[in-house]
Amino acid sequence: MKATSADDLVEFEREFHRAMAEADDDFDLTRVQKLVGCWYGRALEHLNPDIAEYTRAVIERLQAGDESDIAEGR
Repeated sequence: MKATSADDLVEFEREFHRAMAEADDDFDLTRVQKLVGCWYGRALEHLNPDIAEYTRAVIERLQAGDESDIAEGR
């Protein structure tokens, strides 16, 4: 996360601490896992903008009914 902006880092830390506090109450790490997954995607896009462009193109093709990107063996 240090590779992203300072504002993003502050936001991540706030959300992470909140999710961990909630997990401390019920030992359910689902919220933490979802949060980390979401932020991982954001960091990946920040570090490699081509991934964001590729992902958007795949989503557009899927919405248009083209499932070639999810064909078996890929």
